[in-house]
This record gives sequence, C-alpha cells and structure tokens, in this order.
Amino acid sequence: MSSVRKSLAVSLTEQYLTFGLQFVSSMVLARLLSPHDFGVYSVAVVLMGFIHILRDMGVGQYLVQESALDRQKIRAAAGAVMTTSWLLAPVVYFAGAPVAAFYREPGVADVLHVLALNLLLIPFGATVQAWMHRHMRFGPLLVMRVGSTAVQIVTSIALAWTGHGYISLAWGSVAGVVFTMLAANLYRPAELRVLPSFRHMGGVFRFGGRAATMGLLTELSSGLPEMVVGRTLGMEPVGVYGRARGQIQLFNRLFSASIFAVGLPHFARLHREGKPLAADFRRGAECMLGVAWPIFAGLALFAEPLIRLLYGPQWGQAAVLVPVLCISSGISNLLPLSHPLLMATGRIDKALQQIALETALLAVFLGVFSRYGLDVLVRANVGLGLIMLAWRYVTLRGWALLPGVLTAMAVRGALVTACAMVGPLLVRLAFGAQPAQPLLPLLLAAVTAAPGWLLGLVLTGHPLAGEAARLLARVHPRLPVGWMLKRVGANG
Repeated sequence: MSSVRKSLAVSLTEQYLTFGLQFVSSMVLARLLSPHDFGVYSVAVVLMGFIHILRDMGVGQYLVQESALDRQKIRAAAGAVMTTSWLLAPVVYFAGAPVAAFYREPGVADVLHVLALNLLLIPFGATVQAWMHRHMRFGPLLVMRVGSTAVQIVTSIALAWTGHGYISLAWGSVAGVVFTMLAANLYRPAELRVLPSFRHMGGVFRFGGRAATMGLLTELSSGLPEMVVGRTLGMEPVGVYGRARGQIQLFNRLFSASIFAVGLPHFARLHREGKPLAADFRRGAECMLGVAWPIFAGLALFAEPLIRLLYGPQWGQAAVLVPVLCISSGISNLLPLSHPLLMATGRIDKALQQIALETALLAVFLGVFSRYGLDVLVRANVGLGLIMLAWRYVTLRGWALLPGVLTAMAVRGALVTACAMVGPLLVRLAFGAQPAQPLLPLLLAAVTAAPGWLLGLVLTGHPLAGEAARLLARVHPRLPVGWMLKRVGANG
C-alpha cells in the first residue's frame, strides 16, 4: 500500500503542476491570441482527439495489463504504435484541405498539417511511457509530462508574442512532443532498447482494437452533449452547458485522473500476482467518494458566487445548472473505478459493453430531453446516472460487491459530506446565496469545510482518515495526529 500512496502522491503532483502551468498560460495566451485563433486550433484538436485514439489502438493499456510481457511482445507493441502512427500521419495531412473546406476556415488545414508531425514523433517514446505506467514509475512520467507542458507553453507564448497567431499553439504542441520523445529515450530501460517488430502484432491489435473502440466511445460520450445540444438548442446553450459541466470536469482533471492513472497499473499488478482485488477496489472507490461528495456539495452550495468570480455575471444560467450536475456526478462516483478494474484484469469485453451501453443510453436521453431545454436535460441526467450505476453494479458483482457494501460506502460518504458542509452552510446563511463580493464567502467556506471534513473522516472510521493523518504528519511533524491513526486503526 505504501507504493500506491507514493505513486498517487507523484501522480497528483504531476496533475497539479500541469494544471497550474496550463492555467497561467491560458491567461497569457488569451491576451495574445484572438477567440478566432483559439477556435481554429480547437476544431483541429477535436479531430486529433479521435485520431490519437486510433493511433494508440490500446497499445499502452496492452503493455500495462499483459501478464506475460516478454521481448517479442514489447517489439510487437512498438511495431504496432509505429504502424498506426505513420499510417495516420498522411491521412491527417491530406485531410486538412477537405476539413478546412467543410468549416470554411483555411487555418484548420494549416494546424492539421503541423499536428501531423506529432504522429511521426510519438512512436519513439510511446512504449517507454506505457512501461513506466506498468511498473508504476511515476517520477519519470512527472518529469516527462510537466517538462513537455512547460516546453509547449514557452514555445506557444514565444510564437504568439511575435504575431504568429493560431499556428503558435500547433508548433507548441510539436515542441512538447519533441521534449517527451527525448526525455523518454533518456529514461528508456535496457529491456526496451529493441527494434520494432511487425510480426506477431495480432495479439496486440486483438486487445488494442477493443481498447480503441472503448476509447472512441468514451470520446464520443464526452462530446455528445455539446453535439446534440448545439443541434437542438443552438450555440449559446452549448456554451452555458459547457461552462456548467466544466466545474465538474475540473474535479475529474485534478483528482480522478490521478486515481485512474494509478488504479490501472495497481490492479493489473495484483491480477498478475494472483492477489485478490476486491478490497483494494472498494477502498479506492470509497476514498474517491470521500473526496468527491464534499467537493460536489460545496460546488452546489456556492455555484453562483464561484462562477461569477471566475467568469463574470453573464454566466448566471450556468450556475443554475451546476447543483443538479453535482448530484448526477455524485451518483456516478459511487463506482468510479469500474473501467480500470475491468481493463486491468483483461476483461476488456465487459468494459466495452459497459461503455457502449452508457454511450447509447446517453444518446437516447439527449435525443429525448434536449428539446425541452437545459433545465429538463440536466434533471434527466440524474435518472441516467442511476441507470448507469445499476449497470456498473451488475457488471462488478464478481468482486463481492454486495448491496450492503455499496450502501455502507454511500452512508459513510454522506456522513463525511454532512460534517464537511456544516461550516459552508453557516457561511451561506450569513452571506446569502448571491453575495455582492464572492471572494470572501468562498474563502471562508473552504477554510471551514476542511476541519469538518477531517472530523467526519475520523468519526466514521473512513479509510481516508489514516491517509489524511499521515499527510498532516509529513507537512507538520509536531501535529498531534496519533489519535487519528489510533481511532481508525491506521487503515492499512
């Protein structure tokens, strides 16, 4: 468990550093580039999102979960990445002109022509990153990813400063990939110093084809709301919905992504070693719940002042949607690690069935309810979340996920959330739902939520109590946290 804690700490550090760099750069670039520049680049990046799923073909996940990884399989995986990447590079390049014609924007072609270079470079470092994930070596991954982000940002800002417009972002992306490639080869272990092989790629593609299908479905599921809402309600509702959903996605980016990054290799290692996964799965799910529910509750309480502070009063309609989206996201976070668990144990068919059904249900719900407006749509999303939760539960019954276990997790998470929200509720009562100056009540809410959250963890014997006590002891060794560890029995 100590190795998991260390890996998670490094993964979280990487996410926070990367996010901080990107947040600062976005404020700088917003003053150097026009909305048109960002629009041109965004259209190209949406297309590249699907291309990169096809390019990866699940090879990274194959290397993480393969139980008997040998030299030949590593060479086959390297060959598979090179094949898909180098075949797709000319496709992206020559697709630039027709895509630009479709959008009536020649700049899209310019961006795609530059981004096609990334597909030629990525194969030289992709297998190294997957190998690092397999062996949970998140330190080198932190260096590669944070360094790549920094190089990308510096290049983009330098080119934008000298008046190169939207193409600055594209060349920044290429510079980041070049850094990743060079860093990956510096960290490349001896067992990966092999030439790619174009034989025996069948096993890689059999697994990877299903993983790629799952990735495409996930990408489609992520983009469906904007696509459907834009078609049925127009562009302004798309912006409102995207701004509201962005508050939830912020949590996913800063916390959930790190948990998933550690969860897949950890579950895969336990599976390879023949160890049971049920306890670790339940512990991970409950720890995520102990963080997610208090955060979503806080977002729901202070959606209006938070959005007004960050984006201005013109986004007031988005603030109305946030509390309902927090409820649906809270439901989905009851079983958040189902996909990594299924992938790690080689049950990709089950994972594919799960995401396919969830995407199909989402499409149906969007088609039926989007025509009635955003308010109706987000409320219907709560019902969709309950259906998806039931399906995930049925899929995971093999891991001793009994109804009583799920209920106990939910009750303990609710009690922790209630303790955490005592202070913020008092702050809201004192300042009102729409305070004139939002910064002070937001700060007070955060400050008062922290001790209530810690108290809730201890009183409920939550697995996070031990983790919080260890973290506090490291930050300030003189803090009297021994009683916390004694109360929860250290929790592993």
